[in-house]
Amino acid sequence: MKHFIILTLLFLSSVCFAEPKTVEHKNLNFTVNADELLRGGLRYSFEVLSGEKLLKKYPLLEDFDSLGLLKNKKNSFLLSKAAFVVDQGVGFFDQQTADSETFIAHVTGARVSKIKEGNFLVTDPKDSNLKFLLQQHFDSDYITSVKSSKAEKSVSVFKKMDVLTLSASASLYQEMTNFSFGFVGKEVVYSFIPLKETKTLVLSLSLFSLRSYKNDSTLKQDLLRDFSEWQRRLKTAPESP
Repeated sequence: MKHFIILTLLFLSSVCFAEPKTVEHKNLNFTVNADELLRGGLRYSFEVLSGEKLLKKYPLLEDFDSLGLLKNKKNSFLLSKAAFVVDQGVGFFDQQTADSETFIAHVTGARVSKIKEGNFLVTDPKDSNLKFLLQQHFDSDYITSVKSSKAEKSVSVFKKMDVLTLSASASLYQEMTNFSFGFVGKEVVYSFIPLKETKTLVLSLSLFSLRSYKNDSTLKQDLLRDFSEWQRRLKTAPESP
């Protein structure tokens, strides 16, 4: 009977979670197993800390923080590393794709207006009052288009913090500013690592400066939803012209 109860509880717990292969880690130093991720799912870390505690725990983030978000000691910060596999070959991620408002709109589900090369205005389709500015820089083994020393610095820090990113064929640096509410700013580095002809491992390191938020649980749900949407939408993402 005891064995039956344990099995029943395990079954019920697997049904209750929308993504049973999603695994949370306590900090961003977790090791990524690419073979496991080829079978699906997501590995991520989630931490909300003060700027002082964050820098004490991860001193390299001072150089990652190209926007200077951590200078504001009053704000809370969300730090997350994520790892997942997408159904696209690594060659899909190129400069034309990264600079396409059509591509950005597709993977984010937002309204996107291109201001100039690498700069976009992003608006929530459900709430036109929620908008922010997106600036990004792309780099790969085949073409160097990183025109920002701060972008190169952030990418370099991620390589020091996770040696697996040294295998990346391409990287994308993003900074988001001028949020209408909720966030002060956000910085993200994506590393794209080839696994198979149509499989790419994506590693990301994200730093959010929070103006206000309800609770950690809500933040985590929003973060997981964004990761899941990214994975799902990339399967049908338009290729660069």
